[in-house]
Amino acid sequence: MAATVGPRPNPTSSWWLANAPSVASAAVPPASCDLAIIGAGMTGCAVAHWTRVLDAAGGGSVVLLDARGVAGGATGRNGGHLWLNPNSAFEVDTTAELLQFIEDQRVECDLQKGGAAALTRREAETGVTYHDAAGDPEDAAAERWGETAAWDESACRTRLQTDAFIAAEVYSDAAQFYPAKVAQALLQSSGATLVAPVCVVSLEDEPGGAGCLLSWRSADGADTPAEGVLHARRVVVATNGWTGELLPELQSHLYPARNQVLLTAPLPAAQDWQVGAFAVDGDAGARELYCIRRSDGRYLRRFLAERLPALAADGAVRVEAEWTGVLGFTHDGKPLIGPLPERPHVLVAAGFCGHGMPQCFGAGKAIAQILAGQPPEALHPHVRGAARVGRVFDGAE
Repeated sequence: MAATVGPRPNPTSSWWLANAPSVASAAVPPASCDLAIIGAGMTGCAVAHWTRVLDAAGGGSVVLLDARGVAGGATGRNGGHLWLNPNSAFEVDTTAELLQFIEDQRVECDLQKGGAAALTRREAETGVTYHDAAGDPEDAAAERWGETAAWDESACRTRLQTDAFIAAEVYSDAAQFYPAKVAQALLQSSGATLVAPVCVVSLEDEPGGAGCLLSWRSADGADTPAEGVLHARRVVVATNGWTGELLPELQSHLYPARNQVLLTAPLPAAQDWQVGAFAVDGDAGARELYCIRRSDGRYLRRFLAERLPALAADGAVRVEAEWTGVLGFTHDGKPLIGPLPERPHVLVAAGFCGHGMPQCFGAGKAIAQILAGQPPEALHPHVRGAARVGRVFDGAE
């Protein structure tokens, strides 16, 4: 079991992580702690931050464990988009609070409030919604992406200098930033202890209900890795796509998916678009270009060169770096936030479906509120409703 739990060794090199400042960490966990947070990405670091703000650990010790380090997973391997759904109250509220944190703490994270455009390249996909919420009109209203400015086919042709797209929706509130630096700032503000690289290989309830036992193994590549057991009064699992390997009860409800990111040389022509980012509809109306992955990324390179030839004066897009990451998806497109129904000492925040940056900070806040003993009505309606963990066990998924 230990060999198949958590992030795999020798990951591709992400530009975000290669250029982020180093973060000090302990090599070995303590014997015990009041709160253990597994996963030091945006979600786990947000849990630690909000735990301090809300005193959710009652002054007790808080330990973050990660198999790689801060933002070593999806947070440090995405495209740097902070692209909120303007008709989702949870994402609007979460993004506002995250931006306020960045401003208050003066986090240097290359924040650009440049907006974004979702391009449509097939007539049949115009007007699709991000998630299928047809079964619940209230959910459907919450998940529509709201009224946005639009480019028609003529505007797309003029701005993008290509006939490949027939329409675009423009989201003025979308932003771009350096997620790994924000995660580091959240960790620093929390005062929690980071232990890395350490892989948690099993999580068991302690007899008598006193807490949990975390079996861990050093992930530093040593021939004989250190290993041991950490006793934690409460545990938060914030491992996104890897969560099902640590919590088998969630394996059929939360699954991993690989994404691929390319970093190109500067593209002067893109400045004429007047937006900071774009996404292209894929099959079934996906918001971003998800396609068959090639080990050398040639599909994405060819797509950029053929569909957006004006991006490079010589007709070719020069790729400076590329990497992959693992995302966490649920079947209904909603995250899992809260305690496991039969294991109250274990809380989960995962399954952001490739759209975590406008959600993770709010998920971390919700987990800390639960840890602090706040009443259900204090939680965001999305957390106690659509994102409730119990839905996947009671047939509401």
